Amino acid sequence: MFDARLFQTLGILLVLALPALFLTTNVRVAFQSQALYTYAIDAFDAPERTGVEREELIRGTAGLIRYFESDEDLITTEIIVNGRSEPLFTEREALHFRDVRDLLRRVYSVQAAAAVFVLAGVLAAVLALAWRRPGAAAIISARLRQSAVGTVIVIISVGIFAALGGFNFLFLQFHLLSFSNDLWQGQATDRMIQLFPQAFFLQATLLIGLAAIIEMAVVWLCATLILRRVRRAAARLAQPND
Repeated sequence: MFDARLFQTLGILLVLALPALFLTTNVRVAFQSQALYTYAIDAFDAPERTGVEREELIRGTAGLIRYFESDEDLITTEIIVNGRSEPLFTEREALHFRDVRDLLRRVYSVQAAAAVFVLAGVLAAVLALAWRRPGAAAIISARLRQSAVGTVIVIISVGIFAALGGFNFLFLQFHLLSFSNDLWQGQATDRMIQLFPQAFFLQATLLIGLAAIIEMAVVWLCATLILRRVRRAAARLAQPND
């Protein structure tokens, strides 16, 4: 039951599944967080840029959050502008947000799959400890630590590249790979651009990365503590009985 090869394979899967789980979870939290949308409205002076009152923009972005979780074809949220009700976004923008929702659903599928692998790995480590197989638990703990360290290195490297001017390149490549059309290339007069300028996405990306670093630090600490316990358990099992 506790084949070392099985645990090695599971450990390798964990190296990939762990960062996938945290990053996709952080993306999901960000897209569902009204606080982040409100920050975009305030930090980039959206009322001045759009000519729409702040309260209406907040209500409109709340509608966008609901749309991302809905099965509606296109977003139909309306806001009040100069006393008249009108759609928050143009049809072209609404089509792009439909593409964004489809992309988010793929991200959420990755999140679910990664969660299964991570939970399976953690459960396997717990069972290995309970069944007095410290070597198997050590494999899982070591892989978790490797995944945490590797992920932090990659995130910091990408963050430094982005902060030093490479974000424009990353932003472009992301959109070219993620979307099959040019609907994301809005105009300066489009509300989606006025609400969410590229600088906002840079800050949001850095925030998601920072959250992942903190999460990985917690994983590394927990895995280290477990690994120490496993090594002590292995040492006790190796001691000859009197």
